Amino acid sequence: MNVAIIGTGRVGSVLSFLLARNPRFQRVTVISRLLERADATVKDAVSAEPKLARKMWSSTLDRLGEPDLIVAACGAAIAQGRSMQDLAADNIRINQSVLTAIRWRPEMTLVIMAAPVDEITPLAVKWTGLAAERVIGFGGDLDRNRLLHILSEAGRFDSPADVVGEHGERAIPIYPDDHDYSEIATKLRQFLRRIAAAGPLRNLAPAIVLAELCDTIASARSQVHRVCCIHPTYGCHLTWPFLVSRGGIGMPIPLQIHGQAQRDLADLVAARGKSTLFQA
Repeated sequence: MNVAIIGTGRVGSVLSFLLARNPRFQRVTVISRLLERADATVKDAVSAEPKLARKMWSSTLDRLGEPDLIVAACGAAIAQGRSMQDLAADNIRINQSVLTAIRWRPEMTLVIMAAPVDEITPLAVKWTGLAAERVIGFGGDLDRNRLLHILSEAGRFDSPADVVGEHGERAIPIYPDDHDYSEIATKLRQFLRRIAAAGPLRNLAPAIVLAELCDTIASARSQVHRVCCIHPTYGCHLTWPFLVSRGGIGMPIPLQIHGQAQRDLADLVAARGKSTLFQA
């Protein structure tokens, strides 16, 4: 599979290195507005493994080629003191500018990672003209990992758990009995903000987990990932555990949701229904 990564920030740079090391990818094209930045990302990677030069290429958006998979790793990051409204406005503008400049083929797959991903993903479906299952919003896998960590800190080791709704500050934790739900949900929703408060984001985890999602897309197998796509039951875009494969997103995994989590999900779906932004 051929992949193009748009963006040479922390996530895009690490992701390009990880995918270049993955034998499922025959070509990894690093895209930046400035060619020298893309060149620098490739040079950094080959400084670790010279043989990666055989499959890594640097380019600008107007010379994209014909990738099978595009990862839009462009946009601003969450930072201490920055509102989500300001971040959303900037990232919608950036991603619209980038994605509408691409000539899309129906068989291509797009992964969106800019925050807020649950807002940008349905917009990306409109901008690209791709089928909804071909546009994948990334982030829920990170939330589930964070939830498992929070539950283990509370002594709930190996507890089954999942995350639905939105990635980040409106994530809805799903776990047995909903004990201490308010506390657990608050810790989950503030997890990234607490990291950002310590200084510039490292973004190692997003690149690693995003590389795992890309590996699934490039493989012949189906795997469950927590991603954003339109949910057939609720009729709107939600982060949810979906089956993901080379063909994009498949069916959502059924979950037992009750208590406050069920009420939070109902409120979120109702809010989506009132906003034209989230309509499929």
